[in-house]
Amino acid sequence: MAKLLITGGTVVTMTPAGALEGADVLIEDGRITRVGRGITQADAEVLPADGCAVLPGLVNAHTHLYQVLFRGFVEGVPLEDWLREIYRMGTVLTPGDCRISARLGALESLRGGVTTVMEHHFVHPSLEHPAATIEALAESGIRAVVARTSMDDGALVPAATVESPAPAAAAAAEFLERFAGRPRLTLMVGPNTPPINASAALVRAMAEVARRHGVRATAHCAEGLAIVARARALGAEGVVGFFDGLGVLDHAWLFSHCVHLTDHEIEILRARGAAVAHNPVSNMCLGDGIAPLVKLRRAGIPVGLGTDGPSSNNTLDMFETMKMASLLQRVAALDAGAVRPIEVLEMATAGGARACGLDHLIGTIEAGKRADLAVVDLSGPHLAAMHDLYSHLVHCVRASDVRDTIVDGRVVMRRRAVRTLDEQSVVEEARTSAARLATAMRTSH
Repeated sequence: MAKLLITGGTVVTMTPAGALEGADVLIEDGRITRVGRGITQADAEVLPADGCAVLPGLVNAHTHLYQVLFRGFVEGVPLEDWLREIYRMGTVLTPGDCRISARLGALESLRGGVTTVMEHHFVHPSLEHPAATIEALAESGIRAVVARTSMDDGALVPAATVESPAPAAAAAAEFLERFAGRPRLTLMVGPNTPPINASAALVRAMAEVARRHGVRATAHCAEGLAIVARARALGAEGVVGFFDGLGVLDHAWLFSHCVHLTDHEIEILRARGAAVAHNPVSNMCLGDGIAPLVKLRRAGIPVGLGTDGPSSNNTLDMFETMKMASLLQRVAALDAGAVRPIEVLEMATAGGARACGLDHLIGTIEAGKRADLAVVDLSGPHLAAMHDLYSHLVHCVRASDVRDTIVDGRVVMRRRAVRTLDEQSVVEEARTSAARLATAMRTSH
């Protein structure tokens, strides 16, 4: 049985036990078995964490990894125009590009203390594209949630990426059966962005697949005003109202964005047990608006944090996302106490785990949980003179301060060196792929 002992750090448990200074974490066969002070284990590998904070691994509850190859490619345009270009990217991406982007995205994520990524995959109907993504994520050692989503409205979506409801449901079922049971992998399916690229029939079909296979469904929800207007033109209160009117919210859903909701729609989310992935940096980048985060949390809705794709962020930096989530809500509410730093850190750890249905496995540091952890070096000059640990972690720490990353008890990054991937080859391969894809996009009009 492999054993790892992390010693002497400030262990931020994200449980009622709080933060434990000078504490140790014992990991056996990938599982946390003891948390406290003075733990010894003669046959364990020791990872000293003096001067460091030991956090639950961060959970990126919504992203699109292929977009690491398109950072800044589409800038300064309205959401629907931006979406047209994003969907067009799916026509030039090959499975090989998906593999390259997933390796690069996993590398960036692990270096920033992210141990779980929720990959919302919609680039092409072919199952070989998500297959390449899944294989690359497995190679990296990161924990992954991969959602295979579908689109059936050709107004915004290129014909090559459109699926009608019956074939989409069959492909989703094949996806779930093909990749079931893999280590560190959770699967979801869903319609992509109803109602602008996913019809009522597609929503119902994908919800039925999720229900039949016992997985969560996911979708973009109420990201922009034009999307809400489309739902209202169909007679719904908004996008949540559109979903609720279809009778599909009796199953577990993860909705991303949820920027434009009525109070009644927030109550619908609460009553139906849905979860939300909040993407503040992306929402600012695209000029979408500010999600009602305080209302969602007060309603008791599970909320995780996501970076969204690097075409609308333009990084996978969850520490940056935490800081923006904190400060943006203060501006929205004109209240410096709108969201406390510990609440923001909770959304990036335990909240993200709940939103993805993984809170029985990860999100806190306590006996019985899988050992997904990030060790943050607090010795940098920008981290000196600490008076509030949680404020420091949310407002001062950078992704580059993460020293070690552990996934499922395995040290996948030690002293800033990722052990599972060759960083130089990953970066060089990505640069070559990005240059080729940019040319393909510019010549495909």
